[in-house]
Amino acid sequence: MFRLLSIFFLSLLLLSASDNYQPKPDDIIGKWETKKKDGLIEFFKKDGKYFGKISTINNDKKDLLDINNTNPNLRNRKILGLTIFTNFEFSPKDKIWAGGKVYVYKFGRYYDCELSLTSKNTMEAKAFFKTSFINHTEVFTRKI
Repeated sequence: MFRLLSIFFLSLLLLSASDNYQPKPDDIIGKWETKKKDGLIEFFKKDGKYFGKISTINNDKKDLLDINNTNPNLRNRKILGLTIFTNFEFSPKDKIWAGGKVYVYKFGRYYDCELSLTSKNTMEAKAFFKTSFINHTEVFTRKI
């Protein structure tokens, strides 16, 4: 009985330890799959800041253009390869990547955004629309 209880409490301890994931600045680097599994976003570091570009589109929209861009001169650029997460910095205090923007090509606009890792392989991107009270969260899963 003592052995069974020991195993049970050890299991609980291991589960609670996995919930206390503490991200490091470069943990975001790599390829992340969208929730709908329709593409990959590749995060990279450049000049001390973090960016993410669309590296793969898994459907027939590989030639999709940025037709909703508010700048008419940019409406002919392809979505594939487009950097949509820009200028994020890691906040050691808050354990998030903040200060950046996300470009939502469906609306042709940039929005303030924060990125966080809820585990080593799960990322949340929270975009803020006009105020911090109105937001939308997307979840990504690490692929590479």
